Amino acid sequence: MIKNLIFLIFAIALGWILLFFSPEKQEPELMTVNVEEEVAMYRPGIYIGRGRGFVSDIVVEVEIISNVDEPYFSINRIEVLEAEELERYFKPAKTKVVDAVINKQTVEVDVITEATRSRDGLLEAIKDALNKAHKSG
Repeated sequence: MIKNLIFLIFAIALGWILLFFSPEKQEPELMTVNVEEEVAMYRPGIYIGRGRGFVSDIVVEVEIISNVDEPYFSINRIEVLEAEELERYFKPAKTKVVDAVINKQTVEVDVITEATRSRDGLLEAIKDALNKAHKSG
């Protein structure tokens, strides 16, 4: 009985030591994107991009427009031209991804969907279109 009590006290003490003296957890580094610099690198126009989704290739049309009041361009519209993905999963993913990219003006968005591979394929297609719009391309 005494051995069990000593063991229990030792286990509790060890737990407290580990809890309070464990090394600080490092917070994940956040990737920062200067949106103005990123979007300034594109030429205005309409560009087609392709990415691989869960079931099929996803083809998008991305429109880049020039902002008269600003010295940079913006992603104005993203339209999915082709996708044979499972509509039940792809439709919400498509809405979330397109809205996030247009609102944040970058493809570096963190969008959680049930259709991860479809989402990744859609982002790949948008990136492909933006690569074609890139000034150095």
